Amino acid sequence: MKHEPIIQKKPKKRPRRTSYNQFGLIVFTLIIILAISFFAYRLLVPPEERFVLDFYRYSIVTTRDFFETVAVMGEVTPQEFAAIRSSINGEVLELFVSEGQDVQKGDSIIRLFSDSLYSQREQAVKSLDNLRRSLDETKLEAEIDLEKKEYTVQTAKLNVEDKKRNLELNELLYEYGAISQKDLEAARQTVEGAERELEHAQWQLELSIKRHQLLCEEAMEKVLEAEQELAKIDALIAAQEIVAPFNGRILSIEVKPNDVIKQNDLLIEMANVTDQIVVAKIPATQANKVVAGQKAEISSGSLLFEGEVIYVAPQARQSTEGVTVRVEIASKEPTTNLRPYSGVNVSIETGVFKNSLSLPRGTYLTSGQHLFVYVIEDGKAVKRDVQFGMYQGNYVQVLRGLEEGEKVITSSYDQFRQLSEIEIVPEGGMEL
Repeated sequence: MKHEPIIQKKPKKRPRRTSYNQFGLIVFTLIIILAISFFAYRLLVPPEERFVLDFYRYSIVTTRDFFETVAVMGEVTPQEFAAIRSSINGEVLELFVSEGQDVQKGDSIIRLFSDSLYSQREQAVKSLDNLRRSLDETKLEAEIDLEKKEYTVQTAKLNVEDKKRNLELNELLYEYGAISQKDLEAARQTVEGAERELEHAQWQLELSIKRHQLLCEEAMEKVLEAEQELAKIDALIAAQEIVAPFNGRILSIEVKPNDVIKQNDLLIEMANVTDQIVVAKIPATQANKVVAGQKAEISSGSLLFEGEVIYVAPQARQSTEGVTVRVEIASKEPTTNLRPYSGVNVSIETGVFKNSLSLPRGTYLTSGQHLFVYVIEDGKAVKRDVQFGMYQGNYVQVLRGLEEGEKVITSSYDQFRQLSEIEIVPEGGMEL
């Protein structure tokens, strides 16, 4: 009898249907969530705006040198300045110039008049004449007196000689016994007396010479003083007509005809406008960058002058602007168009950045808030972050974000600055 197994075949394992179903459920759920999110995003977030720029200006990024500068305000200062004042008390007779007029050295600019000067001159002339007569009289008196004294001396000399001859005769007579010793002594005393008279006469002559010399010198000094006084009055009379002390421009006139003036009153101010410098006060913190010989630019409105630093003060001073250093700048061009003592802008070149990337100035700077530009790439303009540096004339320095040769839209970004890129019409672009 044949035995058959109770279980004829080994049963197969049933698949884990539960795990498979769970995985499918998760995937399905994720798909549903993503789909819902996608449709919600499409419903809630509008698609990116499309903007087409059909007219614009653009510039190509180039390189140029940018100069580091120190910019300050300065004052135009004439090297020659004259405050013309009155040297007399009187009145203004005539004006020959007007404010702003250019004059040459020696030109008459104003005439004054003082009636008292002429009366003073008349008195000075009389006084001088009297003193000259007094000097002549003193000289004449000295001459007469000295002649008398010289005559007395000569007479005394002759007397001495005569007494000496008489003494010689008496000495000879004494030897022959014709006279006594007493007579000889008397003759000798007579000689001594004559010599004393001669010495006294000579002393009187020397004394008179010194006295008359002093008197003449005193009289001469008085004459010289009177002559100087007359010359001073004549100079004041001549100074009634005042002339320009140098070539220059009349800056101000403080009087008018018929005005009464006093000595030292200010009449006219003038300056040489062809020789002016600019005096600036630079903050001490920036002064170390500035040295004599550096190039400078002087500007006043539309006027522009090339200049050079000629002086930097060795010390700083406290002023209303703080601690500053005095700097003088000379223009290399005529400065006749600059008003004396007016304010000007000064830019001193203290360094240079060679071959820096640059763009022309434009409205893109303000509309782009100096933070980004739109660069033209393959028929579109892409927004790109940039960093700008210093400004020089009509150009701005580019520190990062651009490369040489790239094209940048330089017209206003106001219509599309919120977009990361825009479409452009190539034919609508105009290069600056």
